[in-house]
Amino acid sequence: MSRIKSALELALERSAEVDADPTRVAAYELRKEGKRVVGEIRAGHQRDIKKILKKHHEHERVALKEGMAEIVLQYISLPTDN
Repeated sequence: MSRIKSALELALERSAEVDADPTRVAAYELRKEGKRVVGEIRAGHQRDIKKILKKHHEHERVALKEGMAEIVLQYISLPTDN
């Protein structure tokens, strides 16, 4: 009798031959860092955004700013008519 594979096993088999693109992984990590920085600022911690951005190369700053903008935009609330 054959063994039934779980969805996780099937997904792992399919992804075994897929290689991660290092630039996409780096961009993902930078966006995550940008989100974290904005979260810390919202929590009341002092962070110097200019200093943080200067530590990174120009092409890295784009992903960092994207992460920051994503979180800032989530907290914008438009007025409602009540």
